[in-house]
Amino acid sequence: MKERWREGGRQRSYPAPPARDRRDEEVKGLVHTLICPACHAILNDTVWFMDEALYRRLEGQAGVRLALCPGCLRVARGLYEGEVILKSRLLVPTKSAALELISNEEERARYSNPVARLTAVEDRGDEIKVLTTTPLLAERIGKVFRKVYDGDLEIQYAPWHASCRVRWSRP
Repeated sequence: MKERWREGGRQRSYPAPPARDRRDEEVKGLVHTLICPACHAILNDTVWFMDEALYRRLEGQAGVRLALCPGCLRVARGLYEGEVILKSRLLVPTKSAALELISNEEERARYSNPVARLTAVEDRGDEIKVLTTTPLLAERIGKVFRKVYDGDLEIQYAPWHASCRVRWSRP
């Protein structure tokens, strides 16, 4: 029992709060492995990661639960933190190569961070607008276009929010 003093010198007793730290033995039965049925990401403790072979082994096992990963939830809700605008006359004849480049960059980013996903890709003739779930993916797409096609790249981060606007252009 803890004792506390009140004004006036009276003493009251309160029961001590229960200990908050859990031991591994107490938690062992509560921990489940989560797998995402949409993109096959796996939650290990607190980190989502991609491993297709492990996903195949875990699928259908006891103690494994299905849950959408944060990346799939953002895509389903239409949330985005990065906006990429690619503008050039060069994009018209090489549209499929440009879209393939965007898709490949998403795949590379997803294996290091499963949250990094494309929310939307809009084709507007000589302009492509891409919305991404993370600002880093937007920046990566802009940098890969500057590397492959040359041109001007402008990256703006919003000071009040972790969002990014990337503009790539080439005359």
